[in-house]
Amino acid sequence: MLANQKPLAPEPPSYGAGSAFTVNNIAADKKALRAEAKARRATLGVSARAVHSARIVSQLLEDRDVQAAQRILAYHGFGEEIDTSKLLAAVLKSGQTLMLPRIETTPAGASRLQIYVVNDLSRDLRPGPWGLREPDPARCEPADLSTLELIIVPGLAFSPTGQRLGYGRGYYDRLLERLPAETRPILLAGAFETQLWTSIPTEPHDKPVDRIVTEARQVQCVHTQRTLAHQPALHQQDDP
Repeated sequence: MLANQKPLAPEPPSYGAGSAFTVNNIAADKKALRAEAKARRATLGVSARAVHSARIVSQLLEDRDVQAAQRILAYHGFGEEIDTSKLLAAVLKSGQTLMLPRIETTPAGASRLQIYVVNDLSRDLRPGPWGLREPDPARCEPADLSTLELIIVPGLAFSPTGQRLGYGRGYYDRLLERLPAETRPILLAGAFETQLWTSIPTEPHDKPVDRIVTEARQVQCVHTQRTLAHQPALHQQDDP
């Protein structure tokens, strides 16, 4: 546990380093943890979820990297996720470039995230799978992923070391593999305290986040001290 952090309660099953997992066992453990994480997140009432979401969004907007980034990929929360609508609106109002994902099918029949630049939340989005609000390709331009500076990622569960458990479809892990390694964006997660676990079963393709923002604190993940200040200079314009 990181210094000055509150206990991650309730204590989850002991996943992580030192456990002799096969790939099949890890897949089963992930499936079991997803079910438990969904159940734990569901214990938040509507009122508490709204209050906590507002606090998380406020913390994200105060984050040094969110304020420094000019090109941000976020997501439109749905169901029992944090409500990101005010975050998205604030990014646009600040003059930053907002990018949102859309689930699309490739010619080979695989589904993946395609990223678009969104300028108007009331006109540029339409319903997608599972009720997700997604960019309308008829109104939004595809984003240049090489310009992306920061990603706010969704997830079901996170650990203090940055381990992330998603919904099991691998969209974000595959997206990150498509990004230039030399300018990998900062990865932030907004999550309820109830979504923090001491450890999470992972596989080689799983990508950790750099920082987790909850309603109570910010967790700087122990695997990294990355900020935009440490990144290679991006998209600087020549002096006139």
